[in-house]
Amino acid sequence: MPINPFIKNLNAGIVPLLTKLAYANKLRDYVGFKLFPIITHPVSMGQIAKFREMLEYSDSRRAPGSNTKRVSLDKADFKNFFIEEFAREMGIDDSIIEEALEPIKTLKLEEQALLSTLRNLLAIEMEVKQANLATNPNNFPNKTELIGTSKFDSPDSDPQKIIDEAKECIADETGVDPLTDITMVVSGKAYRALKDHPKLKEALSSQRTKVLSKKDLIEILEVKDIVVGRAVKRVSGERTVIWGKNITLAYVPDKIESLKEPSFGVTVRKQSFPKVERYRDEPSISWMYRYRDALESLVIDGKSGYLIENAVS
Repeated sequence: MPINPFIKNLNAGIVPLLTKLAYANKLRDYVGFKLFPIITHPVSMGQIAKFREMLEYSDSRRAPGSNTKRVSLDKADFKNFFIEEFAREMGIDDSIIEEALEPIKTLKLEEQALLSTLRNLLAIEMEVKQANLATNPNNFPNKTELIGTSKFDSPDSDPQKIIDEAKECIADETGVDPLTDITMVVSGKAYRALKDHPKLKEALSSQRTKVLSKKDLIEILEVKDIVVGRAVKRVSGERTVIWGKNITLAYVPDKIESLKEPSFGVTVRKQSFPKVERYRDEPSISWMYRYRDALESLVIDGKSGYLIENAVS
C-alpha cells in the first residue's frame, strides 16, 4: 500500500506544538516540585552558592569621611550540580492514521496522548528522586522521629505541638515567618491521621461538622500550604508508597529568581528543555516521538527544612 501523502509530508525534527505543550503542562499532579521548584540554567554543570549568617547583627553607622562598611556574603559552601538528560520515545504506526476518517484530528489526538504518557513516565522518576531527597534524614540538621504514642495516628499524640516546634526551628534558622512562609508535604497516610485526629478536631467550632478539610488543617496548623504526596511506584509488580509515613516542612519561596535565592531545594532545568522531536522509523512503519528533558533536583539548605520521620505507624 502506498504511503498516505499526509503521513509522507510530516516533518522530522522538533515538533513546535508538542514542545509548547510540554512547557505549559506540569509533570502531572505530583508534589515534589513544591519543595524543589524549577529554575533554568544555560549549561549542564554549575554551582549553587548557599549563603548564611544573614541574620547577624552589625552596626552600619558611618562617621563623616570614613569608608562605608562593605558587606561580604558568607558563602558557606557551594553545591555542584550536573543536569542529567532524560529521554523516552513512543511511536505512532502509519496504519492508525491511514485508517482514520479524520487523519489530521486523529494524529493530533494520538500525539497529545503520547506526550502525556511520556511526560508522566518522567514525572514518576522525578517524584521518586525528590521524595528520597525530602525524606532522607541525612539532608536535615533538624528532625525528629516519632515513636509509640507520639505518632499522629495515636489519640494521645499532639500533632500541633510537634508541628509548631518544627516551624519555629525553621524560623530560627532562616528568619522566615513560621505562620505564613512554611509549606508542609505529608504522605497520604499521615494526612489521614491529621484529618482524623481528635485534638485537631477540637479546634473546630462547635457548630461545625467534625470533619477536617485541608483548608481547616492549614488554618489550625498555621502553615502556608499542605500538599499531600499520594504517588506510588511499582517495581517488579511490587507497589510502594513514595512518600512513606513522613512529613516534611520547608521554606521555599514562591518564585526563585536566581540560583542564589535561599530555598530548601531547587530543580535546575537546562535552558531550552523540555523538547519533543519526531523522526521516521521505517522498520516499524511509524513516526517516532522522543520526549527529552534535562533537570536535576537537589537540597540547597537543609536548615530551611524539618523532617518528621515515621509520623504514623
